[in-house]
Amino acid sequence: MPELSRYNETLSQARIRDLSRFSMSCGLAFDNLALLHIALTHKSYTNENRCPETREHNEKLEFFGDSVLGMVISEYLIKNFPDFNEGMLAKIKSSVVADKTLAEAAGSIGLGDFILLGRGEAIKNYTSATAVLENAFEALIGAYYLDRGLAPVSQFIIRIFADRIQNIAQNGVPSDYKSNLQEYVQKNCKEVPVYRIIKEEGPEHDRIFHVEVIIRNEIAGSGTGKSKKDAQQAAAQEAYKKIMGN
Repeated sequence: MPELSRYNETLSQARIRDLSRFSMSCGLAFDNLALLHIALTHKSYTNENRCPETREHNEKLEFFGDSVLGMVISEYLIKNFPDFNEGMLAKIKSSVVADKTLAEAAGSIGLGDFILLGRGEAIKNYTSATAVLENAFEALIGAYYLDRGLAPVSQFIIRIFADRIQNIAQNGVPSDYKSNLQEYVQKNCKEVPVYRIIKEEGPEHDRIFHVEVIIRNEIAGSGTGKSKKDAQQAAAQEAYKKIMGN
């Protein structure tokens, strides 16, 4: 990360008030609001606004926060579910850190109201919405770790996800739509769904994949995700719900 002291001097009073309000509302005690500011600044905003306050965007913090989140969730699972095997622990973790789950977590703390976006990005729908929110949430985690250390950020993460983890542990991992769709199509159509990547975008460490699922030579559903697996799962979910009339 860059030397951050200069950002404290250039943040507007309005931005400082907004950041303070957000951090207080979600129980985060930031010492350095410059880190929080960068975590909530999208690359599209820095591209459109060239001034000291917008020199940095949140991609590096998002990259770091992704690792912190995975470590904290893994440690929590190991300590709290000693009887679960590695496979079950991996499924729970995968569900907790999925794109949609992180975007929902971001929404639950009102994160979207404080993200700085460029005009072009702000008018998009999905690949905006979910990707921007979950990336900013991971950046927030990275920023809070750098600002306060492991213990405070761990407390924040577990506070957000503990109920979801307990629910999955008791009731099982949410539906695997890709498996459900394949089972249905094999049984009723005597073939298997075919997934194809129609577009990739974003930097190498933060790719967004757009996938379509084909059944009987027709597009049955589409989805996006930060991995091919997540994008296929999203496409399968859309297709399965259409087929089942949901």
